[in-house]
Amino acid sequence: MDYPEIKDFIELKYSQNSEGPARLFRSFESILTAFEIQNTEVIKALDPFLEIHFYIERIQESSIIVWLLKKIMTPDYDELLVKPEIGGDVSAYLKLEQESFIESIAGSQTSRIGNRVLDQIEENAIEIAKSTGVAKSANYAPPNKLKVAESIDIFARASQILLPDELYVFPTGSGTTGIGPFRSEIDVKQLRIEMTKREVSTKEKRVMMVKIADLLGKSKWRFKYLEKTIEARISDSVWLDKFHNKQDIVTPGDSLEAEVEQIDYFDKHNKLIDSEITILEVYDVHEGRIEYSAKGKK
Repeated sequence: MDYPEIKDFIELKYSQNSEGPARLFRSFESILTAFEIQNTEVIKALDPFLEIHFYIERIQESSIIVWLLKKIMTPDYDELLVKPEIGGDVSAYLKLEQESFIESIAGSQTSRIGNRVLDQIEENAIEIAKSTGVAKSANYAPPNKLKVAESIDIFARASQILLPDELYVFPTGSGTTGIGPFRSEIDVKQLRIEMTKREVSTKEKRVMMVKIADLLGKSKWRFKYLEKTIEARISDSVWLDKFHNKQDIVTPGDSLEAEVEQIDYFDKHNKLIDSEITILEVYDVHEGRIEYSAKGKK
């Protein structure tokens, strides 16, 4: 099933002649990450195999406005027994879900966002799914509350980089909505503890293609693995030192061969709510894409 491309934009209204311009781009990067997580959870609510990819269509001159093109990527169903049918207006569903996310944060009467806003986003998501008809899809389930909380947390931290008179502007309804600096009081780690009823830990050797590397610190890297985009933290400090000192060169498209630990968290309905992936030891770097796990090549 093919889906229409979705056009969107994010504008940053910034203080001219302010010091530290690099902070604006750090903030913008985090904002994009927050909305990638939020959009991904919304589309996975329809089918866990679906992905949504963000592309920069253009950057407007004389301002910081990024025009985005979102593409819903369907999996190769050849290996699946049943190809799920997704009904309703998927484009309207995605658009309204994002607007609800933005307006719920902007509509709060305080600069501190807590669980009440998170609950409101969750309630709105169910109503939007019903009104657009996608709730009738066989695999539909409400978006992952934990991931929505994570996207709010990233959004909040990105907004705190801004000066008090700066704000992000998003398209909503027939107009736009602005959001300035705010804080999230949602404890994401505690929420995961409360939602988790079962954990499953596995360790295996994998080779994963690098999409985005953390060039300076110890943040998560982004990889392509088994046709899915995943994030993983690298705990191998010896190899990280080599990488940061440019003794080991890794560029996007190369692959890491490594020992990987994955912890999956399941809720009371046995639904997967989160996964933590850690690269324990890097064995080798391969030029170009190679993908396989201990179970065999892909």
